[in-house]
Amino acid sequence: KKKVQQLIQDKYFDFNVCHLQDVLKEELGQLIRYETLRKWCHEIHHMKRAKKRRPKPRRLRARMSQEGLMVQMDGSHHHWFGNRYLCLLAAIDDATGDVFAQFYEGETTLACMDFLEAFVKRKGIFKILYTDKAGVYGGIKRENFSQVERALGELGAQVIYAHSPQAKGRVERLFNTLQDRLVAELRLHGVTTIAEANKYLRDVYLPKHNQKHSVLAHNHVSAYRTTPLDLDLADVFCIKEYRVVGNDHTVSINGEKWMITDPIRHSISKQKIQLKYDKWGKWTAF
Repeated sequence: KKKVQQLIQDKYFDFNVCHLQDVLKEELGQLIRYETLRKWCHEIHHMKRAKKRRPKPRRLRARMSQEGLMVQMDGSHHHWFGNRYLCLLAAIDDATGDVFAQFYEGETTLACMDFLEAFVKRKGIFKILYTDKAGVYGGIKRENFSQVERALGELGAQVIYAHSPQAKGRVERLFNTLQDRLVAELRLHGVTTIAEANKYLRDVYLPKHNQKHSVLAHNHVSAYRTTPLDLDLADVFCIKEYRVVGNDHTVSINGEKWMITDPIRHSISKQKIQLKYDKWGKWTAF
């Protein structure tokens, strides 16, 4: 008991009781009963926050029958490690609970594009993305001209929007768990950079999390579609804009006039050209 209490005070001071039970089992090779561990924690005033409000009653929604039918996605801004206020983008399969996550500076269009490209490369093309009404996903602030919604439409995926946080409760509860556990894990392993945090997530934390918390889908046939071999995901998950060609065969890009010098037999004035911006800001015209 004294050894465990000393470990909690010196090393695991920001772990909750359930998390403590897991790490102490690995370190001591012995499982301590939850109630016993809770009493020991109370003796040294190691207590976590309690809910202040009663939750409203919600209707139960069954999981999707197949993995890949619906993926819930959201971003959580938090002090994940050190003093940096970063965004953790996470996607969880509604049928299995399998989690994919990465750290970014913010929940921007380019960050979401990079995250979704990595997710599709790992799992495949899903049917539905279930997210909140943030403008980056094509919500009411940016209806009908979201780059994320456009990119997913090119892959044959659909975006639907939740009317409340409880509607996409699976990913919301995930963030509650990660803010409780992952912050302590990153502090314990001395993580100080985004690259280190993403590597720890990918190689250590998420494999253990998915092995423990994921479940089997009711229908074992996956709904994820493989990416066509002739499709370059970098051409899909990029910023696409259009410019109208002037009478002098020039277009305005970032406040500068650019002239089309290719030999063209007929005038293409008043026509549109497409600009593609990659995540480094480099553009190409088509």
